[in-house]
Amino acid sequence: MSNTKTLSKTINTILWGNSVALAWTWGIGLFFSVQVAIQFGFDALVKFATIDAVGLTLFGVVNDFISRKFNSAEEFEQNFLKKASNFKFALLFYQFLAITLTLFACVKYVTLPLGVLSILVMGVFFGATIFLGEEFDIKRIKYSHAVFGMIMFISLAVLVNSQLFSNLDLISTTVTSSQQGMTASLAINNSTGLFSFGSPLENFAFWIPIMIGFLVGPWLDIQNWQRVIQIRKENLSTSATYIIGGLIFWSILMLDGLIALACFDYGREFYPDVLVAMSNLDPHSILFPFKATITKVLAIEPQFNYLLGFYLTFVGLGALTTFDSAYIAYKWYSESLVKDAKGLIFSVLPAKSFSSPILGFVLCIITATTTVHFAEFGKF
Repeated sequence: MSNTKTLSKTINTILWGNSVALAWTWGIGLFFSVQVAIQFGFDALVKFATIDAVGLTLFGVVNDFISRKFNSAEEFEQNFLKKASNFKFALLFYQFLAITLTLFACVKYVTLPLGVLSILVMGVFFGATIFLGEEFDIKRIKYSHAVFGMIMFISLAVLVNSQLFSNLDLISTTVTSSQQGMTASLAINNSTGLFSFGSPLENFAFWIPIMIGFLVGPWLDIQNWQRVIQIRKENLSTSATYIIGGLIFWSILMLDGLIALACFDYGREFYPDVLVAMSNLDPHSILFPFKATITKVLAIEPQFNYLLGFYLTFVGLGALTTFDSAYIAYKWYSESLVKDAKGLIFSVLPAKSFSSPILGFVLCIITATTTVHFAEFGKF
C-alpha cells in the first residue's frame, strides 16, 4: 500500500512539474530563445535558459518553505488571496501582458509569415482556450498538459533529428559520440551570434530584462501561485515539482534555440535574401528581429515542409498551455476579488460578469490584433 502511494505521489509530482514548465513556456520562452540563440550565440542561449529555469525553480522551493508555515493548504490560499488583493492591478496586468504578448508573437512570427489571417488564428485560440478552461479545472489540468507535453516533445524530437542538422541524426550520433555527431554538436556550440557587444555597458543592459524576469517573473504570475497552492493541497513537494518543472522548461528553451540555430545556418547558406528581408534593419543590429527564422526556413525549403507541421504543433500547444492556465487562474483569483465587492456597478451587473475570463481574453485579442496591425502597417 505504501509503495502504491509513493508511486502515485511520484507520478503526480512529475505531472505537475510538466504542467508548471508548459504554462511558463509563453511568448517569451517560445520566441525569445530563438532571438537570443541567433543574435548572441549558443553561450547566451545557455545562460538565458538556465537563468530563467533557475528563477522558476526557486519560486517553488521558496514557496515550499513558506506554505509549510501554515496549518493547511486552505489557510495558505486564504492568506495569499488576502494579501494579493493589495496587488491586484499588477497581478492582473501581468496576466494580460503574458496572454497578449503570446498572441502577438504567434501571429507575427508564425502565422503571418505563412499568409494566414490573424483574426482566424485569434478565434481558434480563443475557442480552444474556453473549451480547455471549462473542461479542465486546476485539479485536472495536469492531465491535459501531460498529453500536450508528450506531443510537444515528440515534435521537438522530430525537428532535432531531421536534416536540419547537417543531414545527421543529432540525438543518436551525439549519444554514440561518433565523429559526425561531435562535428554537428561543435558547429552548434561554436555559434557566437551576429551581434557583438561594443562595451561592458551594452552587455549589462542586455541582461537587465533577463534578470528582472529571474527575480520577479513567477512571483507576479497568479498561474504559478494557484499551482503552488494546489500542489500543497495534494500533499506533494512543491520543491520537487518545481525542480522537475525547471528541468523540463530548460530543455524546451534549449531545444527551441538549437532548432533556431540550425534553421538560421541553413537559411544563411541557401536563402540569405529571405532572412535579410525579415526587416529593413541591418542583420547585425541588436534590434533586428530573428524570431520568424524557423517559420521562414521551414516554409520556403520544400524538403522541410513536413517539419513545419511539427513546429506549428509545438508552438500552438505551448501557447495553449499558457492560455488555459491563465483562464483558470484568472477565474480563481477574480472570484475572490468580487466575492465581497460592493459598489454601484455591482448592483447593476452580476459579479460573475467581472470574474469571467472571457472579457479579459477579448481585450487581449483586440490589443494583440491592433498591435500586429500597426507593426505590419495594415497587413492583417
